[in-house]
Amino acid sequence: MADRTTQVEHRGALMDALAGLPLRQRSAVVLRYFEDMTPAQIAAALGTRESTVRSQITRGLAGLRDDGVLAALAGRPQESLKGLPR
Repeated sequence: MADRTTQVEHRGALMDALAGLPLRQRSAVVLRYFEDMTPAQIAAALGTRESTVRSQITRGLAGLRDDGVLAALAGRPQESLKGLPR
């Protein structure tokens, strides 16, 4: 039961963090990592260029990292992720 509770808590934290991202960043991150779409598919769906999609994904993930959300979900302290490439 504790395992399922942890999953629900992680999901809630991730949804809250995603809600804090600007709309275009949130859309790009969700389509890429939840819907498994390629940058080309996302660009077509959003009516923008692939380079813009890649930029929005990069910025969105950076925002999640800066908030410490990704570190918390991975069970690592935020400081341990600072040296990782973005």
